[in-house]
Amino acid sequence: MAEQADLLLIDDLDGRIAARDVGVTVMGSLGVIDAAVTSGLADFDELLAALLDTSFRASPKLIDALKRRHTKSK
Repeated sequence: MAEQADLLLIDDLDGRIAARDVGVTVMGSLGVIDAAVTSGLADFDELLAALLDTSFRASPKLIDALKRRHTKSK
């Protein structure tokens, strides 16, 4: 039996593009952090610091935009 997921969690850009090309909804690590913080489940600064302490890479513009968004909401 084939199962179909509602969301694919993936950070790899080529993988995200391929998934979107076949109609799969994708979310990356920053999107998961954003959703968790927006829902009140986690602290943005704590999660971002932990993520950035790994080999994770993302656009500085994207990270800065999320920092601004969650700094304003405190």
